[in-house]
Amino acid sequence: MDHNFQCFEEQQLGKHLDFKILKRLFPLIKPYKLYLSYSILLIIAITFFDLSLPYIYKITIDHYIIPITVSKISNNDTDSNRKYYKININDDNRARIVKKYGSLFEIKGSHALILPENLSKVKKTDIAILRQKDIAGILKYTFLFLAMLSASLILTYIQVVIMEYTGQMIMHELRMQLMTHIQNLPVVFFDHNPVGRLVTRVTNDIQNMNELFTSIITFLFKDVFLLAGIMIVLIGLSFKIGTCSIIFFCAAFCFICFHILCKKGQKHF
Repeated sequence: MDHNFQCFEEQQLGKHLDFKILKRLFPLIKPYKLYLSYSILLIIAITFFDLSLPYIYKITIDHYIIPITVSKISNNDTDSNRKYYKININDDNRARIVKKYGSLFEIKGSHALILPENLSKVKKTDIAILRQKDIAGILKYTFLFLAMLSASLILTYIQVVIMEYTGQMIMHELRMQLMTHIQNLPVVFFDHNPVGRLVTRVTNDIQNMNELFTSIITFLFKDVFLLAGIMIVLIGLSFKIGTCSIIFFCAAFCFICFHILCKKGQKHF
């Protein structure tokens, strides 16, 4: 008599990744392909907003936070290498301040030049007037940044809701089919398979598949679009830097794939 009849040994249930099994899930996804399409479109829009935020930083810093500097043309090499802040004096208030600190500025047509170290000699209130256009530009791009950030958060919320709804509906259909299948099995099947294992398959394993439909697919598409967008922006800003970055990324990706394949080959032998 076998006294260990209540002990069940967990069997190896195939490979960790079986594409044939994944293909059997496609009929479950088909009724919700419209929701998946909406989710992918939202991911593209979210990626666009995420890529726009660093570009707003760039414009704000380059054009408004850091003053425009020029090199004064001069016969003296030492003097021509020095950088000057360039200020437009077409406005009466700025022209008045430049006239007030006449010894610090040098007039060049409609602009006035001042050395960076001489800015400390100008009052802060006068600097605010001189850089009034820059302050207005910073405020404008600050509101644009907040608007894009808010839009990104709203679209992310909508996208998460759509994916969660789609994933739950797909898993509900899968659970119903699985329960119908289990109820139609012969009694002998339950003698060799404990209830705990069956409950785990119906609950925990299905929940893990829900993570596949919601989180993994979302992050996969988002990372691909984000990486493609970064490469496009890099090439647009600097063709050489963008090309070098793409070559380095492709080389690193090929090296990682080769390393993984070598490890798998060693396991087989």
